[in-house]
Amino acid sequence: MWAGIGVSLFSLTFLLLSLEFSYTGPAGPGPGFMPIWISGIMLVLSLFYILESARDKDGTGELMPRGAALKSVFFVLVCLVLYLILMPILGFIAASVLFLFTLFVRHYKWHTSIGVAVVVTFLLFWLFGSVLNVDLPESTFGW
Repeated sequence: MWAGIGVSLFSLTFLLLSLEFSYTGPAGPGPGFMPIWISGIMLVLSLFYILESARDKDGTGELMPRGAALKSVFFVLVCLVLYLILMPILGFIAASVLFLFTLFVRHYKWHTSIGVAVVVTFLLFWLFGSVLNVDLPESTFGW
């Protein structure tokens, strides 16, 4: 329930802040269009989550994961921190392939993991780099 309350406060804050931007622009949606919709949807979903948590009368919902699930959570957090540290050094492509491979190899064969990691990374690189013209971090080697 506390997570739902936190997300609802977060989304309500962003919803109120996004109302300061214009909803429409001269060529269609304005700068406030996406933030209003995303924070509004997050607010509604967090309220549903709070209601669902309140209905859990017997208290079977765990407060924190335990055992193997807790180890998996910490593993993903460590991988994310290392990804953020390695991104400026290795660049987007190498850091992303390494990050995805590390996450996938625990559950799939190594050759499947490397294949999916490479394909997903290059798809994201093409989407953000070419289609959306987002500058992605380059390595110290320039790639």
